[in-house]
Amino acid sequence: MSTHRHDASSSSHVQIAFEPNSTPHHCGYCKTDGSCTAGIVSSKMLVDDYQSLMDRGWRKCGTYYYKSLMDKTCCPLYTIRCDANNFELSHSQRKVVQTMNRFINENRKPNEPNITSSQLENPVHSTKHKKQEIKSTSTESKFSTNKLDNKINVNEWIKTQPSTKAIELIHHMLTNDTPPPDELLKRLGSRQKRWYRKLLKIKEQKKLSMETDIHILIKRFDRMKNQNISSLEQLLQFNEKPKNNFECRLVRSYPPTEEFKCTLKESHSVYERYQMAVHGDSQSECSFSQFKRFLCISSLEKECSRIPSSKFPACGYGSFHLQYYLNKKIIACSVIDILPGGVSSVYFYYEPELGFLKLGVYSALKEIELTRQLAREIPDIKYYYLGFYVHTCIKMRYKRDLREILKDYFFIVKL
Repeated sequence: MSTHRHDASSSSHVQIAFEPNSTPHHCGYCKTDGSCTAGIVSSKMLVDDYQSLMDRGWRKCGTYYYKSLMDKTCCPLYTIRCDANNFELSHSQRKVVQTMNRFINENRKPNEPNITSSQLENPVHSTKHKKQEIKSTSTESKFSTNKLDNKINVNEWIKTQPSTKAIELIHHMLTNDTPPPDELLKRLGSRQKRWYRKLLKIKEQKKLSMETDIHILIKRFDRMKNQNISSLEQLLQFNEKPKNNFECRLVRSYPPTEEFKCTLKESHSVYERYQMAVHGDSQSECSFSQFKRFLCISSLEKECSRIPSSKFPACGYGSFHLQYYLNKKIIACSVIDILPGGVSSVYFYYEPELGFLKLGVYSALKEIELTRQLAREIPDIKYYYLGFYVHTCIKMRYKRDLREILKDYFFIVKL
């Protein structure tokens, strides 16, 4: 291990221990002994310095900063991020938010039926006649099917289909600008003539100039883009009077505020249950001291003389916990760093019994929402950093098509 001290006031100016670990060791992704990393231990780090390091493939864990040796390691680790302002919800993400909204607004869990007010007023009636309702419904379905079969006359149905002459007419219209011969029109029936008139109308509509088409498409695209920008925030809103009370609180974790200190034990209890239930850790592996060292202690400075005060968000820069409260109890927490270029997701833990809410996905959307809020205040804070992308890890493949991957083969970091 080599150690040196840097006292320049314009950069991270503390004891730094460089720990090259080029000797291959166990890899948590491919389960081989081919992982090669390098790291530094810093008790103080300026946020813009860490921003530069992170964009070149570094990440932090407490006061330890590390990166993989890309030309030697078995599973190269790439920094991955998305532009929060241009983020668009996928169908599966919408479903997660809708599940959460139903739980908060109606106290309804997934796969639970939506009980109407009339059923609540007369629950005996609902259960007493359940079998009878099912029987009558099946009878009605059978009756409806028979009625449809009786209504359909096969010969009449055949008459409505385009004949050979109609197909010949359609082919003529698509390949020629001249009208079809009169003798061809005379041979058509009334229904087939209606086909002809409809096709003629469609063809005339298609003669719009390309410039007009493009102009319309641009207008539609701009309108859809504006809708997408606000759709995330709109979707994350609850009813005015929900059955459950849900809120998020952003608290500075280091240096710890009084609010953070007051919630520390409660937050650790959730972390402990999460680690034991989800990751199979023993109680000793997720102790209070380990929790503080892993997720609370940070070397990021909230002050930075190189950044003008006009570019500081109201909450400041540094390390934070975004705490999720359900009925005034902490149920989850996003550990994040707020940096000059974006919000970096460090870790997330939640109450295991609420796993049906898919809080991992929901928290990522809330972190993107926070990034957007900060970007409206300070435009440079526009990226949401998701941690590392590992190409050889199948579970991470989905990120490849959705996010920007920062490659760092040729970056040399000097400290």
